[in-house]
Amino acid sequence: MKYIIPIFILLANSLTTLAQQNELKEILNKINMAVGSTPAGQYTLNEDYKKSVPGQKPVHSVSVSTSYFKINSKDKVIGYKLAAVRNDSTYHKIYDGTTIVELSEKIATVTDARKYPDEAKRLRSDELLFPFIISANIFLQQYKADSLINKIQLLPEEVVNGEKCWKLMPQMEGSENKKVKVYYYINQTSFLPVKAVTESRVPVGKVIETTVFTHAIEQLKKYKVADSVFTISAMNGYNSVKEFSGAGNASNAK
Repeated sequence: MKYIIPIFILLANSLTTLAQQNELKEILNKINMAVGSTPAGQYTLNEDYKKSVPGQKPVHSVSVSTSYFKINSKDKVIGYKLAAVRNDSTYHKIYDGTTIVELSEKIATVTDARKYPDEAKRLRSDELLFPFIISANIFLQQYKADSLINKIQLLPEEVVNGEKCWKLMPQMEGSENKKVKVYYYINQTSFLPVKAVTESRVPVGKVIETTVFTHAIEQLKKYKVADSVFTISAMNGYNSVKEFSGAGNASNAK
């Protein structure tokens, strides 16, 4: 009899874990379907960066940008036409599937993505340009595998922009000296990712440096964005145009 209760507890725990994993897989499937049914649109991206170290003045910066995306089946590298501009005009970049144009210090640098495909591949890591909902979905979908589903947790729901959201915490590979936690917030109505928070704690001498980086989107509008948004004609404030001719180089000012 003394072995029956422990076995029952183990069985109950196993069933609970299986139910949680199935719920997580269902949520991940809903996210994937929702993102897949959003081929084009526009949204506002809010970025919030905080850094604190005991004994030092805290660092806090915020930025707001507007991003556009449109699926492009002809493009086998990125798969989308992209455009993003910061509200303070310190950043404006576009990609139409063949050409990248970046505005910096009143100079528009034009890159032929067919000639420099690695420059196009790097756009996936551009958090302002590459669509937030797509990058979040790509990252989260890897946890749907049976070997990884136990490495993501479903935390108590929270409210973002007045709407209930699931809060997911994937297990991150850290190091002995750096602890990182990432949280994704999924709207329970649209099933789209709407917020991501990355927290890190790193020893700096005898104290801990804490950083919190938040990406949150709002005002997502699904519509067929005009192709003109992804061309240099949509840019303002540049005095000259240069052609990219290799990493860190541009030539032929016009």
